[in-house]
Amino acid sequence: MRPGFQIRHWAALAPGLREAGDWQAWARHPVPPAGALEAPLAAMPAMQRRRVERVGRLALEVAYAVDGQGEAPDFARRPMVFASRHGDVLRSVGLLEALDRGEPLSPTQFGLSVHNAVAAQYGIARGSTAPYSAVAGGRCSAEAGLWEALAYLDEGHDEVLLVVFDEPPPALFARDADEPAIPFAWALRIAPAAAGGFQLQPGAGAGEIAAPEGADLPHGLAVLAYLLAPTAAWAVEADDGGWCWRHAG
Repeated sequence: MRPGFQIRHWAALAPGLREAGDWQAWARHPVPPAGALEAPLAAMPAMQRRRVERVGRLALEVAYAVDGQGEAPDFARRPMVFASRHGDVLRSVGLLEALDRGEPLSPTQFGLSVHNAVAAQYGIARGSTAPYSAVAGGRCSAEAGLWEALAYLDEGHDEVLLVVFDEPPPALFARDADEPAIPFAWALRIAPAAAGGFQLQPGAGAGEIAAPEGADLPHGLAVLAYLLAPTAAWAVEADDGGWCWRHAG
C-alpha cells in the first residue's frame, strides 16, 4: 500500500483551542490545552444533535468544520474514517452502571454507545452513501485510523475524511491510564501525495529521529502537533511495533 498523503484541509478542537492560527502557534510549542471547550454543533439538525453526547459533539463539530472548507466534498463517494481510543465510553459505562442497579437498558442508548455510532450519525446527517470505518487502536488510534484512510486512497478514492477524537474515561479507569486525559478532536481531508507531503508506515525503524511528544499530551494530540509542525521523521514506539512518520517538506 502506498503510504503517502497530503492534507487538503484540517480542523481541530480542544480546551482553549479552536482557530487555525492558535493551533499552529500551539503546535510549535505544544503544552496541555486548557480553557473553555464548546462544541455547539449548530450545523447538525436539532433532532439529531440532541442524541449526541460530548465526545460525539467534539468529533462532529470538527467534521462539519473541515467539510465546510474549500470545495464541498462528494458525500456519496468520499469515504470516512472515525478513530477513537475510547469512543463514547461515558455512555457505555452508564449502561453498565444501569445493569448493576438492575435497571432496564435503553435500546436507543445502547445503539448510540457502539463504536461506529458517531460516524453513522454524521453519515446520516450528510446523506452519505459512501463507505465508512470506525477504528480503535489503543494509544496509537490516530495512526490506526490514518492507515485505514490510506487503504481507501489506495483503492482509488481521491479524498478521505479522517476524524480522530477522544475524551477522558471515567475515574474508575484512572489506575490503568497510560497517557494524560484531555478531550480533543481533529479532522483531516486527505488526498494522495503530490510532491512532498507525509508518509506513515508501520514499524518505528531503528535510527529514526524520535520527535518529542510535548509535555503531558495524549498521543492523539501529539500526532496533530507533528502534522501541523512536522520534523523530517518521527519514530513512535508501541507494543505492536510502532509507527514511522516522515515529512518530505
